Amino acid sequence: MPRDASANVEIKIRLKETLRREVEQAAEANKVSMNAEMIARLDRTFAEDTVYGPGSLRSRVYEAGAAFMHAGKARAMSLERAHTVRDGSWVKDRECYQAAMIEAINTFALNFPGGYTPEIHKDVMDRVGRAFDVRELNRLERARVEPENAQ
Repeated sequence: MPRDASANVEIKIRLKETLRREVEQAAEANKVSMNAEMIARLDRTFAEDTVYGPGSLRSRVYEAGAAFMHAGKARAMSLERAHTVRDGSWVKDRECYQAAMIEAINTFALNFPGGYTPEIHKDVMDRVGRAFDVRELNRLERARVEPENAQ
């Protein structure tokens, strides 16, 4: 007979001590039990499966996220703004964010179907440049808020 889908079921799992410790630390930081932390993390991965699908797209998103973080922090360091790396505020710095965004886009570009040509690169970089143009940002914001009036 199948179990009730809403029933709580007790299971036993085996973990390496290092992973158990990580779960424990995360649970303490989030002020929840280890059980609640593990359930939340499992739920999150299943939700990500729904968003990204299996495997390759998720890994591309993670790669782009890592490239974004690395490039933004590296730009902050090159601008001698190490304090922004420590406190995370580099993401509010236009130059650092732009460097991060370009690197994330380049990471996706490596997997461009049919290859990433110079023409595609120019088009993408032109669009990135426009994204940082204040007038274009204002137009996009108006289009988001008032879709029928945006031009």
